[in-house]
Amino acid sequence: IDLQGFPRSDIDIYAVRNARVQIIRLRADHNELTTRIEKTLHELHAAKRLEGASDDGMRDALKPFAKINGVAPDSPAWDAGLQREDLVVKIGSINAENHKNLAAVGELVTASEGTDLLVTVLRESSIKFLKLTPRK
Repeated sequence: IDLQGFPRSDIDIYAVRNARVQIIRLRADHNELTTRIEKTLHELHAAKRLEGASDDGMRDALKPFAKINGVAPDSPAWDAGLQREDLVVKIGSINAENHKNLAAVGELVTASEGTDLLVTVLRESSIKFLKLTPRK
């Protein structure tokens, strides 16, 4: 607005508004991409930590604490790729040392609804890394 209260003729308001909308969209895209990169890096480092353990550490790290007896169709476990007879080695930060008779698993799953959890299982002598997303 100029001194007399009229819109300034040297500014293209339409172009300014479009530029602002584009900036907002790009910021949202950037934030979503940054979040995805962060999650992937966490998963990658967790996998590398498990792979890079020494032989003694590897045996301790691969000590299963639960066995999957069955998986209901269309459940979060089904969507994650868990299968019957899988041996659970780790769920998030819970392992054979701190699962508290599986009570800690229930607490973690309840607290993590809608958030990806990295699940490490032994399946037919091979290690599988799965993403479990708990839901109600």
